[in-house]
This record gives sequence, C-alpha cells and structure tokens, in this order.
Amino acid sequence: MLAIAAPVWAEPAGWPPEALAFFEPLTYPSSAWQADDFGQETPEADRVLLERFQPRVFIAPKGIPPIDFYRNYLPQTVVRNSRKHIVRAAPDRTYLKQIERDPRFYLDFRGNIAPCRGGGCRDHRAMMYGRLYRETMQTPPGHEPARATAVMVLKYNVAFAASGLPARLAWYQGVVARLIGDLDIWHELDIHGAVHLLVKSGDERPFAVLLAQHNHFRTYLVGRDLTWPADGHLSVCYAERSNEPYLCPNGSQPARHRAVGNPKHIRYLVLGGRAPLTGGEDTVYGPESGAAEVVCGIEFLPDRDPLYVSWIPLGDKLRVFGVWQNFYRTGPPGMDMNTWPSLKKYSDIAQFWYVQDGDEALVRIFEHAIKGFEDANLTPVLSYNGARLWRDLESTGRP
Repeated sequence: MLAIAAPVWAEPAGWPPEALAFFEPLTYPSSAWQADDFGQETPEADRVLLERFQPRVFIAPKGIPPIDFYRNYLPQTVVRNSRKHIVRAAPDRTYLKQIERDPRFYLDFRGNIAPCRGGGCRDHRAMMYGRLYRETMQTPPGHEPARATAVMVLKYNVAFAASGLPARLAWYQGVVARLIGDLDIWHELDIHGAVHLLVKSGDERPFAVLLAQHNHFRTYLVGRDLTWPADGHLSVCYAERSNEPYLCPNGSQPARHRAVGNPKHIRYLVLGGRAPLTGGEDTVYGPESGAAEVVCGIEFLPDRDPLYVSWIPLGDKLRVFGVWQNFYRTGPPGMDMNTWPSLKKYSDIAQFWYVQDGDEALVRIFEHAIKGFEDANLTPVLSYNGARLWRDLESTGRP
C-alpha cells in the first residue's frame, strides 16, 4: 500500500549549505521558487532557430535509444522518500514540480531501459529538448585586446533511461565495476550529454560546437575542427553504453575517446597513459561503422520545468556493493546543472574546455589550479584555453 506524500507548497528547506551553493546559482534562489511556477515559454523566433539547427542523432549498433522523458520515463517511475518507501507511483509533471526541491524525495525508474537497440530503433521516435540562451562572449582575464561579442547558444538535450560506463575498461576496472554494480545501468536516467551550438548574432551558421560529456566538456571550432554540414544539421553520435555525445567519426571502424568521471583527471583525458579508476574509453560508431539514426522530435519546455531545474535525483539512488550511496550511481538532478556554478555561461564553458590533446602545459596548469569538484580555481585554465580559442577564431575570421 502506498503512503501518499503531501505536496510541498512552502519554501524548500533542509538542504546543506554546500548543496545550496551548487543548486541556486545554476537555477534560481529558493526565495523565488513556487510549486506551480513553470517559468517562461520559448519565444516563437527561438523555436524556429532551434528547429533550423536541430542535430541528427545516431546510436551505437547495440546502443539504447533516447526517449521522451514525460511520455516514456516519468510514468514508469515511483517517488521514494529518504527511507526508500514509495510515496507516489507514476507521478505527473505537476507533482514533480511540487517536490523538485524537497531533499526527502527521489525518483526510481521501473521500466525497460531499452525499448529497442541499435538498428532496431529506426522506427523509434524520441524527443530532443531545445533551448536558446543569449550571452555576451568575452575574452578571458588577461587577454589583450579585450573583446566581446553577442552570441546565441542553442542547447539540445536528449534523455536516455540509463547511463552505463565507457565501453572500454582496463581488466581491473571491469572486475571492480562488476562487483559494484551493473555496467549498463551505472545510474538511472542520462540527461546531461548536451549539444551546444554557438552562433554569432546575425550569422547564418554556428562558429563552435560544445559537447557535454561525463563531467567534462569539449569544444570544437567550425572551419577548423569540423566542416559545417550543408543541410545545417550536425550529426551527433552517442557512445556505446555511456550515451555521451561525440562528433560522428568517418570510416568503417568506430572511434575511441578517453573519458573520465572526475575532471581532475585531466592528465589521462589529454595525455593518455594509465586510466584512473573512474576513467576509460568511449566507443563511438559513425554512420559508416554501424551507427543507427534515431528520429527525434523537438520539444520546448518552459524554462523552470522540473526536467531542467529539479534539485532532487531524477533516478534511483543506487548503492556501491548494495550498501553505500555514491554520487556516481545516483540519478541526476535537472538538465541545468553543470560541474561548477561559477562557470555558468556557456560561452565561458566553451572557452574553458577548448582542450587540445597532447597539451602538457595545460595539464600542468589544470592540476595546479583544480583539485576536484569543490576545490577549483578556474581562472588560470579559462585564461589559457580561452586565449587560444580567441586566437584560433581570429585565424578563421570568426566570430
């Protein structure tokens, strides 16, 4: 029998200071929160632009497809409280909004993570969530001459029912990981693998692509790192098992990309070598090596929708060895959450993560300035990578 939790109408409370310091800057203050406030709708002009540049989605031959969060995922969840008791089955969007900032609750998915796989998903219909941000992109601290330009950031997210570990792990990682949990369902719900297109106001096509992968990003410049497609729709390939977005590779063989769960392991990410315990290699199939395209509609949710701004985990709190709670195995909060609240602007994130493989100088700067999620001085890395990004933009004549 279910115990039904009363909706939360008062100002959310009970979060520790470190949680508030993370969530509020990335969303909005608790004093402005209301249980029935879904925010502003997407303007029609923004919708037209987002549709114009909507990326194409490809998954691995055995990959699971993106889904529709509100039609496929949420109706197959239950809401649990801090004692793991079920307090609501099949919650709807209105109920989720009411509890989105209550630390007593989290979601637990009860459905099948794979309604189809790979080539069998050609008739599957998924959903992509599009938003547009207007920012002033500025040169980083210390860059001369100082410059600023108005940019639009077109952000696209898809949702997967689960996220697995990278497909390629060292033997010892595989042994430990299998003891800890399910390699295919490392945590429920995967919504943070976003694609961002940076467009200078008045331009006809993007000048940069920013991909959110694991707990780090990578930035690519159009005309230098990739050629913009003639039809305006960038092809994005999602890695086998981890479901992280990458530029689609060419050729008959899949590509391998180093990946880490904690950005402090920048040395492995940039230089390679022995993988840390939370690192591995993503396997990315392109259209010529077996990737299957999945047709995605596009949806424009209001800007305070719980899928974007929820503080509570939108998936189960899976445990290590079935005993200990762990950040890496807990379902994610809303799509608006990034690694560091002080690096909120996407144009700053694009500069910060303009990373070049083999850059030993960057690794030294990064390791000195950034020790982890909470101990991080971002300015030296932003200055170093941002200066190179602006130099490379100038060499391509943009932005």
